[in-house]
Amino acid sequence: MMADRAVVGLFDFAASAAGARQGAHVELPIVDVDGSIGTMRAVIGPASQILARRIDDGSDDPDVEAFVADLGERAVPYGHARAAPESGHPLPDIDLE
Repeated sequence: MMADRAVVGLFDFAASAAGARQGAHVELPIVDVDGSIGTMRAVIGPASQILARRIDDGSDDPDVEAFVADLGERAVPYGHARAAPESGHPLPDIDLE
């Protein structure tokens, strides 16, 4: 799992990279199934398809501001793109069934 803010940052970074036809390696801050904080590596590129859904497990999101800021700085050369809405809840609940 990832904090909502981290997912929005990842979506925006992926949109920027895709728009510039670039790929990048990222270390994602995650909360593992046992509740421990860790990282996961991913390659983001023009063909990336990233899906997310909101899970409310009752725990607080970890601090991901440094991760989000880093992605924002890394996206500068690509230009700016936003994959998530500017306001409201960043990840709407969508029933996929």
